[in-house]
Amino acid sequence: MAAFFSLVPRDKQFFQEFVSLAEEVRSGTRVLKQMIATDPPDMEKVERIKEIEHACDRCTRSIIDRLNRTSELQRLLTLLGKR
Repeated sequence: MAAFFSLVPRDKQFFQEFVSLAEEVRSGTRVLKQMIATDPPDMEKVERIKEIEHACDRCTRSIIDRLNRTSELQRLLTLLGKR
């Protein structure tokens, strides 16, 4: 019988990382809205948007790393189960 395992980590930190990413995206959209609300656009907001973008990149990398670790663990468990 084949082993069944979830593709989604059960670790609560995994879901918190998605929440953090969503909060950063929401923050970025607010700053972008403030930037383009004036004519001409408020270019002083550009640096803050870049900072938020970098924070989003870090969150995304963390999520992908966690998924990769989970995937690698699942492959290892599958291999061990076949022996």
